[in-house]
Amino acid sequence: MKNYETKKLHYGRFLYKVVVRSPLANVFRTEMQRNGKLSYARSQIDSYKLSAKLGQPLFRSTWRNDIPLEFSDIRDADKICRLLLHSKEYLVRCEFNTLIIYSNSKNLITTISKFSIAEEFWEPDAKSIAFLQKNTNIILSDKKPEFSIKITFGQKQAKRSMGTWLQNNTDKARCGPVLMKNFLNRERWIKGQYIFVRDEKVLFMIQLICGDNITRVDKIVYKEDIDK
Repeated sequence: MKNYETKKLHYGRFLYKVVVRSPLANVFRTEMQRNGKLSYARSQIDSYKLSAKLGQPLFRSTWRNDIPLEFSDIRDADKICRLLLHSKEYLVRCEFNTLIIYSNSKNLITTISKFSIAEEFWEPDAKSIAFLQKNTNIILSDKKPEFSIKITFGQKQAKRSMGTWLQNNTDKARCGPVLMKNFLNRERWIKGQYIFVRDEKVLFMIQLICGDNITRVDKIVYKEDIDK
């Protein structure tokens, strides 16, 4: 398992995060549950447990094929479900066979991170916790940032004028090659993609060009400066 440092609040709320690999990750999808009680996950896991008890073949059906399951897959999903049912605040995301769990309960995330299926464990530096909790739009950096602001774009199409401006002002902003290609092709969507800019003055220029297609602005802060 890989360990990472949380340098900004996950979803603007959570300090801790764990990533696990499970063929049953899909049963935890939020939209499938009722009243946030994991009713769908509980019913599906119980159904798999009954099949195992009866000695029936274990598999998860998809629209393409049937995916074989091990009893350990069911056991791990059952443990996670029980832990979440006894937790007050958390968020889950599912990506194919990956289940991502966010929480402010270190005990919950640490417990799940000890499972053999855990791949990533995220927690903040103890000295940074209070600062992160008070500053939801802050990203901590291990070194002094050259570009101190991160701009995340919304769901409108890219503007070629933005790409041209970025090409001509590399001292003011930094843009990755994929996003630059999207800007120059205009009609591509850029939701969730981002650039880094030097300061507030540059941020203002970007806002003039992009209008209301900016969904988030984060400030990047050098860790050693947070107590100053």
